Amino acid sequence: MRKFTLPLVMFVMIFMLSFLVPGYLTSQTPIFYSGSVIPEDIAERSYIVSSPKNQPIEESQLSLHLHIPKEVPELVLVFSDFKSVQVHMDGALTYSYDSHTFYQRVHQIPLPRDNVDEDKTLNIDLDLQLPRHSFATKIMLATHENAEKDMLLAYGLSMLTLGIYLLIVIYSLSLYIKKPSEKYLLLLMALALTALISALSNSNFILLEFRSLTDLVRIFRIVFSVALCFVLMDIHLPGKWNLLVRGPGITALTFMLILLNSLGLNNLFEHIAYSLALPSAYAVIAGCAKKRPDAYILLIGTAIREGLRVFFRFVELGYFLPAISMFYYYIPQFSGMIFAFSCMFVINSRFARKFDEVDKLVVKLEEANAHLDAKVLLRTQELEKANQKILEEQRKKHSMTANIFHDLRTPIFNAQGSAEMIELSDERNAATLTVLKNQLDYLGRLTEDLLLISKLEEGGITFNQFRVRLDSLCATVLEGSQTMAQRKGIALSSQIEKDVCVTGDAFRLKQVLENLMSNALKFTSENGSITLILRSEGPNAVIEICDTGLGIDSEDLPKIFGRYYYSKQGSNIESSGLGLSIAFEIVKAHQGEIRVESEADKGSTFIVILPLEQVEGH
Repeated sequence: MRKFTLPLVMFVMIFMLSFLVPGYLTSQTPIFYSGSVIPEDIAERSYIVSSPKNQPIEESQLSLHLHIPKEVPELVLVFSDFKSVQVHMDGALTYSYDSHTFYQRVHQIPLPRDNVDEDKTLNIDLDLQLPRHSFATKIMLATHENAEKDMLLAYGLSMLTLGIYLLIVIYSLSLYIKKPSEKYLLLLMALALTALISALSNSNFILLEFRSLTDLVRIFRIVFSVALCFVLMDIHLPGKWNLLVRGPGITALTFMLILLNSLGLNNLFEHIAYSLALPSAYAVIAGCAKKRPDAYILLIGTAIREGLRVFFRFVELGYFLPAISMFYYYIPQFSGMIFAFSCMFVINSRFARKFDEVDKLVVKLEEANAHLDAKVLLRTQELEKANQKILEEQRKKHSMTANIFHDLRTPIFNAQGSAEMIELSDERNAATLTVLKNQLDYLGRLTEDLLLISKLEEGGITFNQFRVRLDSLCATVLEGSQTMAQRKGIALSSQIEKDVCVTGDAFRLKQVLENLMSNALKFTSENGSITLILRSEGPNAVIEICDTGLGIDSEDLPKIFGRYYYSKQGSNIESSGLGLSIAFEIVKAHQGEIRVESEADKGSTFIVILPLEQVEGH
């Protein structure tokens, strides 16, 4: 409970000051009592008119007896906040007003000077009907000039208040549009909007129809203020009681106050309306006790608002006469404006803290990015070192592999020579010798292919750069394939365009075509067909070798040019699996492209694309 003591004491002190200061100002108000002589300083200041001391107003009747000296300037009686007024001077009706016909908040009635001497008294009988909830008369005696000055000052303050409320409406609406998650902005906008309507309804410019909204907007203003205190302070009532300060409770409370007001239960309505100061006070005091940000700002604004509300109620009840400064100005406008300003301050601080948090997060993010950049740089350097190490290991591996394959050539060559020199003694030896020679030939081709692919991947082969006529090269490869094609009963055909030339190594390009043609012959069954097509297409030469062989499964197509690839369809065919890899590397070294289009059991088409020879001047 100790943490509640300081905010509670502070709230009570500010509340009392807000009540006592205007009360003190009211006590200094110059009062003119009925039957008195017009004061000599009437030209300098205005007076509030009252019945003689200790003589209460009987119902709605008030009689004034004014002794007006000749030297007194022209005077006016000013009436404010009456529902109806009838003025009789010396028995004659001189002024009549009824708010049901038209609305006018302030009335100025000049006092006649004809036939007035020092010994004569002007008798004024007033029939007054006070506004609802009020028991105090607001009548002022002043010179016309002073009355106009007071009115202009009060109206200036009213227009300033209207402008501030309008600004708060725009402020809260614009923030809510940008940040719709902050629902309390709607409450602030609703509070400012109802206060704006209330201020308009108490001005001299409002239409009669809007006067009926006075009590309604007052209800909304009170309820919204209570809700804002709880929402901005993030205070929750225990259990289901918390619904009273959230949507359902606000709706129910508003409906109850509207019902009481419409039923004419004024006393109960006023008691409930002013008792709502207690939950507002609890919310801000609890907010301060819980150390909510800027809670004391809202506590000050709430205490001032409630103190002025209570003071204004005392004025309405007739315990205080209205001060000149409050004669035209509707004092709840000022109290509501202070409360709205305190809410704005809390909201601005909240947004400022969020921006500050964002700035801090940005700084942290920049620091984290800088730290991350350093880590990335360090990691990149480590990866580069690791990559260089891997490349070096690969280079050594390729070099060692190439050396191994190179060293294998000599013993294989010697074995092949020795096999040729073996004499045949019987048929059994002849069969064995044939198998031996075939295996040695396969081993020799495999060694040559492995040595070649290693050198190609390592970049250890230098390619000639001469003019190569692909039409002649294709014809030569086609002619060399005729024997094997005839043996298997495969039909060879061609569509060769003349004078198609590229720049490169004729021997290696021929090796590519021979590998592709050899594959086509191996994987094409008897009575199949193979077609070799050569054409120029834009800046490229295109070679296609189409067969009607076994084809390739779609899942194997991406792996077709990998080292040691074996087709499932041709698993029983003797092959090193390096032919396509060698062709891929050779074409790549010639800045070309090789690809395949195939479908299982329907054949394959290998396509080689090479850049055409660049002729000078083109």
